[in-house]
Amino acid sequence: MLERGERRDEALQLIESTTDALARSRRGSGTHAQALNRLGVAYLRLGRFDHAAQILEQARTLWAERQEKLQRNDATVSLAVARIAAGALTEGRALLDEALAVLGSAPPSAMHPEGEVHLALGLLGVPAGRPDEARSELRQALALSPTDSRNDLARRVLAGAALTRLALQEGGLDEALSVSKDVVGDASAPRLSQLPRSQGLAAQTRGMALCAAGRSTEGEPLLMRGQELLAAVVDPGSAPLIEVELLRARCLFDLGRRSEANALVQQARRDFVSLGSSGSRLSVLFGDVLGRTSPPSP
Repeated sequence: MLERGERRDEALQLIESTTDALARSRRGSGTHAQALNRLGVAYLRLGRFDHAAQILEQARTLWAERQEKLQRNDATVSLAVARIAAGALTEGRALLDEALAVLGSAPPSAMHPEGEVHLALGLLGVPAGRPDEARSELRQALALSPTDSRNDLARRVLAGAALTRLALQEGGLDEALSVSKDVVGDASAPRLSQLPRSQGLAAQTRGMALCAAGRSTEGEPLLMRGQELLAAVVDPGSAPLIEVELLRARCLFDLGRRSEANALVQQARRDFVSLGSSGSRLSVLFGDVLGRTSPPSP
């Protein structure tokens, strides 16, 4: 329900109440730890990074007490993603190094995929200003996600979206257009077709590339679709939603639709204030878009 954007509040309440019940009836059990991990991931996907980190720390503590390293690793990777999203890059890197060390001493497992760690390392490299390292890690994540399983496809969409951003940052328009087309292809697979998060990210990625390439008439409707889809699966005012709003505003400015763009910027400005450290990765984009809000010189 949560990933399909259906009755989101009810879905989250079910996860929270189940976790509370297990904390009372089976405290310290593997089932309790799994429930904590599931709740932490739910908060993470909603864009509640601080809440996610608190819960995932609890899950890691329980798994450590039970001496179950591989199960703890899932919480470790998710915690690293939450820390990276909140701007704590050094802490995120340390957690991912720990996760790789654990996987290096264990047999390969589809239940605990190494590709998830390389994806997170790639996502870390972008805000850390290490584009070559980020690109290498993201390509490794793609190589380790070769199947048409839902998890591999979703991982390829995330990695491709990040590679598109990297290409655009470096002026590689042809690369961005090519990679974003692959992202749309992966998101079109039947196993992802009902998931608004993957569909929304694919639309955002392709729209962003098209707008950057001067094809704003094609790109803006895709960014609007991405905004609508992501709104179903993340919290209002969260960083993922603000990002697509800013990208769409920039594209609208390019199209000369200034009143629509200004309305999006004002909404993003109100929400941006409450993001705190999790808004740090959006600061360059936010500054660029804000610079376009003043009327053009006569």
